[in-house]
Amino acid sequence: MLDDRSLGLDQVACDGCGLCRPACPEGAIDIPLPVAVVSAGTEELAFAACEYSDARSGAGSLPCVHAIGWQEILQLYRRGVRRLVACSAGCDDCPRGGAMRLDSRIEALNRALAAAGGETMELLWTFAAEWERRMGRSRKQPSGPVLDRRGFLRALSGTTAEENAPVSLLFGRESARFQPPGRTLSAITAGIVPWSPWIDASRCNGCDACIRVCPHGALLLERGADGMRYRLVPEECTGCSLCVDLCDRDVMRIREWDSASLRTLPLGERVCRVCGVPFHEPEPLPETAEPRCRICRRKQGRGNLYQVL
Repeated sequence: MLDDRSLGLDQVACDGCGLCRPACPEGAIDIPLPVAVVSAGTEELAFAACEYSDARSGAGSLPCVHAIGWQEILQLYRRGVRRLVACSAGCDDCPRGGAMRLDSRIEALNRALAAAGGETMELLWTFAAEWERRMGRSRKQPSGPVLDRRGFLRALSGTTAEENAPVSLLFGRESARFQPPGRTLSAITAGIVPWSPWIDASRCNGCDACIRVCPHGALLLERGADGMRYRLVPEECTGCSLCVDLCDRDVMRIREWDSASLRTLPLGERVCRVCGVPFHEPEPLPETAEPRCRICRRKQGRGNLYQVL
């Protein structure tokens, strides 16, 4: 639930699945997920099991494995984890279906890693017995921390008990401030990022609305020695698409898994011959006999302003 003041949660309707967490592009919902990491010889394996599966080893049990988002995947990858062992109870028949699945995130990451010549990450689906065997535990042993519905709601409200707090097996946010996934991904995928803003320069009128609405500075207006320009910073983009929704000329796009070749867009500066207001537009500027700003072009000389002028 979202109002003018804050983001809230209907605790009666919520079943604690955690799928809202990776779906939020701004990272406004931050709940630690008990993704277990176990050393297996020379490699580290990550484990995650759906709460509806028969896996009951404690650590690694999640309300839904698809609640694992980019933050956790990147933390695991940077830690050296190249295999994530998962167990579910049948996602196709789950009433929580419809959200982006963990498979899709891993596949998208691997395409970018492969294009950059990097080491890919394997997602291995197993049955409960195999999952527990690989974990090296049995159901008779004491169970570790579990994130159930109650734990999810307590974590969301910031009142998680210390005994249920993340230990070495659990992952939360690495820093207090949300980090767009592109910051980390660009370093390991040779500049390929999950979301990249793109502007159709041939139709942009330079209104700067996208610049003002972007919450992370993925779109900037700069003035340098060579004049004004738009600077696109895809590493900061979260894919929220506010710029796309706001653009009244439909020139904004968010490209997924792009190498972000468009980084700067030069702007030409002029003074409106009608109202005298300075304005800028992407170059090359149209060679018209009477340069007019976007407002005067739209008004076509009608209105009280033009009676005065």
